[in-house]
Amino acid sequence: MRSDDRAVVHATRDIAKGEELLTTYTDTLVPRQDRQAYLKKVYNFDCTCQACSRSAEESKKSDNRMREHRRLMDKFASWSQGKIGGQEAINTAKRIWDIRYNEEKPPYASTKGQLLADMAHVCAAHSA
Repeated sequence: MRSDDRAVVHATRDIAKGEELLTTYTDTLVPRQDRQAYLKKVYNFDCTCQACSRSAEESKKSDNRMREHRRLMDKFASWSQGKIGGQEAINTAKRIWDIRYNEEKPPYASTKGQLLADMAHVCAAHSA
């Protein structure tokens, strides 16, 4: 926060006049049904964002990707416990990247920084 109690927000892309800006109220990387149940229980609303408004078929595909994503995140995290090696961790992170930014529409751009930082940490730990 700035000293005058204003928050400064920087856009990472052009925003069209009249375009709606949204924020997330929950973890967007979980299946739609779980997100919807959480939002209904905690905030008492039904989300109609682009990700929550997919067709039943597209939602099912996305939910399957999110289940794979969660499994891969657990696997990636196991690197810090020595359960997988550096190359396997990076390969896992690359698959996570593909799911988040190439397969999911819309992509989850807000999470790029942390994943890149985690990947850099793994690479640094294994460099000579």
